[in-house]
Amino acid sequence: MNNAVITLKTDLKLKNQAMKIADDLGFSLSSLINAYLKHFTRTKTVDFTLNEEIPSDWMIKQLAESKADIKAGRVVSFNTLKEELDYLDKIIDKNESKLRQKICKTTKKGSEKHQDAVSSKKTYILGQSI
Repeated sequence: MNNAVITLKTDLKLKNQAMKIADDLGFSLSSLINAYLKHFTRTKTVDFTLNEEIPSDWMIKQLAESKADIKAGRVVSFNTLKEELDYLDKIIDKNESKLRQKICKTTKKGSEKHQDAVSSKKTYILGQSI
């Protein structure tokens, strides 16, 4: 590998802070700069992330709604994938049952759609029979 040396001027305090953070993360400052240069040449973009970002009004509203949902008990959490899938199956079964009842009420008795809903021959998803 042919190595080239890049000389740049930077604030000594900034360099020392960057070296400390790089070391804490298990990197050398040189390897991080090289990684950044590779990313820059590959993507032709400059990316900066600030840890002190100010959330938008929309984000603040969403966080407030989430907090209210948690406080009101409208949040469901699971310990295992099986618990989550069982919960979703229960919701699907409940919604399909409601849909079948609605079809039975709104269709003519004896019609094919009415018979299918009564006998549960078809699966209904989002109001569509398949």
